[in-house]
Formats: sequence, C-alpha cells, structure tokens
Amino acid sequence: MKRIINTFLVIILPTLSIFSQTTPGNIGTTNGDSELVLWLKSSELANSLKLGQPCLLWKDLSGYEHNLYSTENDAPVWDNDLLSNFPAVHFEGNEYLQMENTSSAFSPTESTIFTVTSGLHEGTTISISEKFWLNEMLFFEKGVYHHSSSGNFTRSSIACVEDRLPHQISVSCGVFGRTTQDVRYIFNGIVSTNPLETAGSPWNFDEVDRKVTLGQRDQFVNSEFYQGYIYEVIVYNRKLNPQEILAVQEYLQCSYNLENEQCTNFGEVDCTTVTIPSFNCNYILRAGPVPTVDWLYIHLENSTIESEAIPYQIYNVIGQKMQEGVLPSQEQALQVNQLKSGIYLLVLQQCDQEIVQKFIVDK
Repeated sequence: MKRIINTFLVIILPTLSIFSQTTPGNIGTTNGDSELVLWLKSSELANSLKLGQPCLLWKDLSGYEHNLYSTENDAPVWDNDLLSNFPAVHFEGNEYLQMENTSSAFSPTESTIFTVTSGLHEGTTISISEKFWLNEMLFFEKGVYHHSSSGNFTRSSIACVEDRLPHQISVSCGVFGRTTQDVRYIFNGIVSTNPLETAGSPWNFDEVDRKVTLGQRDQFVNSEFYQGYIYEVIVYNRKLNPQEILAVQEYLQCSYNLENEQCTNFGEVDCTTVTIPSFNCNYILRAGPVPTVDWLYIHLENSTIESEAIPYQIYNVIGQKMQEGVLPSQEQALQVNQLKSGIYLLVLQQCDQEIVQKFIVDK
C-alpha cells in the first residue's frame, strides 16, 4: 500500500518472490499435482525479457508447465504500465497467447479463475475451452460466461465495471460449476447479485480436456481481441470456498497496492508483514516531499545497484518528456521548479528495466 513516511512517498516495487507465501493465498502447490493448474505472473518475465520485447512465451508457475505461446506477429509486449508502476503483458487489440495443446488438468467441470488487469474491459481476457467455443469458461468484457457453444451460454455480470478508469488495476474472479446456473462473477471484492443472463439453450459442462487462450478465444474473432494490460492469471480446477477466494484476493490486493476506489469492495487487510518483491533488483524508491514545489528529493535503496550514475526522465501524464538527465548517486535532489502544477512520472533506468514513481507538483 502507499505509505507516507517523513514526508516521503514510499513505493516497494514488485519482485520475484511472493512474500512469505509459496502460492497465492497458500492454496495449492507449485509441484504440478495440485488444484493450482495455471499461474502466470508478469513480473517473472524479467528473467527472460527486457521491457518492450514481444512475449512469445509466458511460463506457467504452477508446475504443470501449462506455458502459453505466441508468434512474432501476434505476440503482446511485456511492458511497464507507467500509471500503475507494475510490469504487465500489453495487448493492443490483435495479440494473443495460447497453450499448444489441451490438458486433462482443465477437464474438471469446476474452476475458479482470477485475472489482474487494467484497461477498457473490452474483448476476451481469458478463455478456457475444449476447442473453439465448446465447454468454455470465458472472461469477456464486463462479465464471465458459462459457455456451452456458440450462442448458448449463461452470463454473470456487474454493472459498475464500466466505471473503472483504464489505468486502474482490477481483480476479476469467476467461479464455475458444472450446471448452467452455477457461475458467479466477483469484481474487486464485489459479488454479482444480478440475475444470470441466458442466451440460446446452454447445457451443463462436460468433463473434457481444455486449453487456455489469453487475449482471444480459440475460435479467433477480430472483434473479440483484448485491449489492455494483464498482470497476473491464477486458475484452480475446483470451486474455491469464500474463505479461499478471500485469501487469494488479499494476496492480490497486497501485491498490487489495491485500494477502495470506483467499483471496489476490498476489506481491510494487514499488508505490513508482506514483502512486495521486485524483478531482479529489490528496490525501495523514496521521492518527495509530496506534493513538492521546487525540489524533488530522491533516495534509492539497494545493495546491488549496477552503477553510480542512474539515467532518469520525467514525463507528464500524457507521456510528454519534460526533463531528463543522470543521477550521479543513489541520493539526489532534482530541481523541478520549471514544472507546472500537476502529476508527473519519474522514470529511473536500472537492471534493464524502468522503475516508475509518481510525484505531484503543487504551486
């Protein structure tokens, strides 16, 4: 969470380890033999990619090796979402990632799926299907679908999803059972109370092997590509109970500094014992005061800094570069009196990555 300490805004950036837990909410294992059948975490891509490179392979952390692949022409980009301060896989409306084959680990007729995203909530975030649109568990736009075949489905939705701003990170959860009426959508802690919508003549799920597609469905349709960022995907091949769902939600809430804003109902959670990790470098970045007028004081704590000189840029919120230079040391004062009042992004270049910190000028 954001914390003010001695007038400095402290951000602990994401790392490779997952606080004291070995799996989300301590549910399942990473041995490839538990109910945790897929775990994709964008920060782990730091081991194989540099920011801005296409994501041709997103490795599964569950132990099942349910890796997702794409091609040079169809791959989303591993990027840094400047407004959220977290790395993510960026889909721009014509990219996808997909398992090469179906897997029996997805054959149960029950599932609990979590996605962490930001964007316009348009298109397909994730599809888990037998083939094409058959026996499909689907996250599409502002709801989740218990999808039997083309035109035959039930849908659970939450109206306020459309109130979320594109830069706000959201946690979506879909809980699927065998029967057509057994589907439930949970969005940022809000449980859908809307009546299920039914189209056509859906039927109960069959126990069949399935595969996962991100950013599109197995039957590709141009209008159904996803636009936005995906930070994390977690899939269990059973229905989690409410306490287990809450445990995973709290893990994600702490991991991504989520607070109650539009269309949220997060409970209080003590994240003080949680270490939110960073990719290859365990940075703690302090920049303040908040707000500032003339000077921005920067302190970057890390024992593995690669060099004393650290390149930096300052951008406004529409992406215009306002200032750049080199910090000669880990502790430095930047003069920002030429900036107008507003919100800015300080970008530091280290460890083949960009570390991003918001700050405010108020004159």
